[in-house]
Amino acid sequence: MADEVLHSLPQFFPSISVGKDGQIQRLYSQDVVPPSLDPATSVQSKDVEIAPGINLSAWIYLPPNVVPTIKLPLLFYYHSGCFIIGSAFSPRYQNHLNHLVAQANVVAVSLNYRIAPEFPIPTVFEDSWRAIKWSTEGKEEWINEFVDLKRVYLGEGGPNALRTTSSRDFNFV
Repeated sequence: MADEVLHSLPQFFPSISVGKDGQIQRLYSQDVVPPSLDPATSVQSKDVEIAPGINLSAWIYLPPNVVPTIKLPLLFYYHSGCFIIGSAFSPRYQNHLNHLVAQANVVAVSLNYRIAPEFPIPTVFEDSWRAIKWSTEGKEEWINEFVDLKRVYLGEGGPNALRTTSSRDFNFV
């Protein structure tokens, strides 16, 4: 088996190897969980398709006790993993976003962007832009009912870090 591996990145990313045939092997467990109603925070999440033709999807999170007359900020959240590992649907990010959405009182979209090396950069940025434009198209009921599209934020990181960019940097509406 070792003679079939063309590249591996043990010093940087021991979880990936590339075979001589070009096949990528991720050597870690990629657990996924379904969207749900979180009993600890009362945050609801659901699966949404953004671009079915390229398998681009996300989970959208809704905080407890929302009312349509009070529009909330929208947070686009990008999971960590250096653009080559991870999933927006992992238990780690679901738990983190359930707590973040409940405490910050925001609606969040956790994008399951396509990852490298199968989809090299700039694919992740194109996926992100596609998702941002999708949010303004009026196709998603939770965004239509509960979101103020003048307050859109981008955030990334794991449970230990969250960096955000203000919606002042964008002109959505």
